[in-house]
Amino acid sequence: MEVDQASSGAAGFALLFASNPLPMWVYDLETLRFLEVNDAAVAQYGYARQEFLRMTILDIRPAEDVPRLREHVAGGRPALQASGAWRHRRRDGSVIDVDIVSHTLDFGGRPAALVVARDITQQKRAEREMTQLLAREQAARAAAEEARQRLAFLAEASRELASSLDYKTTLATVARLAVPALADWCAVDVVDEAGATVRLATAHADPAKVALARELERRYPPDPDAPRGVPRVLRTGTPELYPTIPEAMLAESARDAEHARLLRALGMRSAMVVPLVGREGIVGALTLVAAESGRHYTEADLALAQELALRCALAVGRARLYRQAQALNAELERRVAERTAQLEAGGAGSDIHARAVWPALRSPGGRGVPRPRARDERPVARGVAAGGSSRVPRRGVRACVESAVAPAPRVDPALGLPHRGDDLLEHPGRGLGARAPRRRAAGAWPAR
Repeated sequence: MEVDQASSGAAGFALLFASNPLPMWVYDLETLRFLEVNDAAVAQYGYARQEFLRMTILDIRPAEDVPRLREHVAGGRPALQASGAWRHRRRDGSVIDVDIVSHTLDFGGRPAALVVARDITQQKRAEREMTQLLAREQAARAAAEEARQRLAFLAEASRELASSLDYKTTLATVARLAVPALADWCAVDVVDEAGATVRLATAHADPAKVALARELERRYPPDPDAPRGVPRVLRTGTPELYPTIPEAMLAESARDAEHARLLRALGMRSAMVVPLVGREGIVGALTLVAAESGRHYTEADLALAQELALRCALAVGRARLYRQAQALNAELERRVAERTAQLEAGGAGSDIHARAVWPALRSPGGRGVPRPRARDERPVARGVAAGGSSRVPRRGVRACVESAVAPAPRVDPALGLPHRGDDLLEHPGRGLGARAPRRRAAGAWPAR
């Protein structure tokens, strides 16, 4: 009876094993050879049953997974074990993801394990796609946040640059804003009116590092003919991007062992140097260096640095134009004051001159002196009518008036003002006598 039950149980197991829709097999725990496989395994993996029986479980694994499998098999294992996700290689070379559950048993007198393999390739692919989508979404959010921060930084830098016409102070402030928003190090160099390169600012979060950079600059001034860095950017106007600064570049840039030591102490990992290009040309350079943060600059970072450099260059140009305008105004005021003092020092004769010239200075475009009006000659006429001598020579009167007017034939060229003038100034030799016939006709001069 027991034999019949055992036979019945074996037959039932064989039927369940053979007809199970999931791939199943039995393998020897010592040799790892396949002892039996079901039809679903043959269909799933593409090997014939006889091929399976000549193989080991190592043969259906990708080569890179074999060490992990050996370690798993060599370890102690319970009777029922859920081995988790593994990768299997089919006969056509394709790789599938499977979830493994195994159970130890005695198979024909040998220690063996029964394995059930459930294909989870589609599930794994969906999980990977979901992970990739999540990663892309996170990257997009990070990029959007980074873009927002960059725009906010540019807006703040623009406000600082527009807050004052003292570009030296504002550029130093912008350098401090760049740390740590854009860089661990920031330096601003400007070409002054004499053509010399002047470092306006050096910024770092650690004051000790700023002192180190200044010491490096003092002991090893930049070479104007250097093949890279600020000197080259000032010469060519071409920005430089160094995503990574290797040790070989530092060794090549060092002038001696001490210089190399100081360069290494700065801890530079990545760098950008961009020109400040204004209306008058290249006015300076902006240097951004990544060190302690470990970041590596990209083309997007370079574009942001160029936007910042453009704003800095406009600030420098605006400040210099304002300073030039102020200097021109001061020079013009000085020249006017000097000439006015000269006219006032000339005495009474110059007073007539000043009264004749001043309307030309005040009139739009310097149109010159108005013609003398009839009331300017009335005192002479009234003197004659009151019983004064009518024998006063007309030539003497004319000479007296002309002597007062003749010294200023036109506006003094020292003031640099244009003048068109009227007959009195354009033809000083004619004097008032040129108008005598008309004035006699009008009764301004007494007849002889």
